[in-house]
Amino acid sequence: MKSQKPESESRSESLFEAPDLEQSLFEAESHDAEIAAALRTQAVPDDLEASILQSCEFVMASPKRSRKVIRYLSAIAAIVALCFFSIFGFLKSNNQLNRELTFRESASLYASQSNFLLDMRTDQLDQVTEWLEQSDSPTAAQLPAALTTNELLGCKQLNWRGIRVSLICFHQADGNIVHLFVIPSQSIELDDLQRTAVAHSLQSAGWTTNGQTYLLVGSSPEVEVTHYLPDATS
Repeated sequence: MKSQKPESESRSESLFEAPDLEQSLFEAESHDAEIAAALRTQAVPDDLEASILQSCEFVMASPKRSRKVIRYLSAIAAIVALCFFSIFGFLKSNNQLNRELTFRESASLYASQSNFLLDMRTDQLDQVTEWLEQSDSPTAAQLPAALTTNELLGCKQLNWRGIRVSLICFHQADGNIVHLFVIPSQSIELDDLQRTAVAHSLQSAGWTTNGQTYLLVGSSPEVEVTHYLPDATS
């Protein structure tokens, strides 16, 4: 592959110059969870059906009311019932989502839509490790050689559902970015992590070792994240 350094530098700079949008994504999921929990506590009133029937009886008893009003009230009742069952069905299916997919979806969306500033710009991995340790963030250890041969851009601290997540970015020779998300293994369940998943047209895959979970996400569909997976996990 031919090196396109000028284009690559332009690509990496444009990726990290925009205002930081991390709060609009990683913390958005926690807000969604709170809203979902609040909706689950909202029960349909026991007297809803009786109230609707009573209204219909009143309309039927009044000679001044037309059948259009009856149809109107019936339509309202149908809409209320439809909304309730739609919300209930959505929350039920949402609760059945694997947490792996939720975290992968968040990481993929962040990589695909967010323009962000790195908290630290450096091409030295030991400086990244030191900064993450001082920031009480997950650190990366024993990274695959195939990944570290790329140019290191720096790191960033994120928050997902109250869990600190580290983001380390690498720059491929073709101008694409490889995002490495690091999270404590005990904070999330990630089964079959080496299985490649695609969300927002971006590949994601990862591994777990020494109490840390690593998730790779490319900046474009052309990034083959499986190329950077270690040969074995522990």
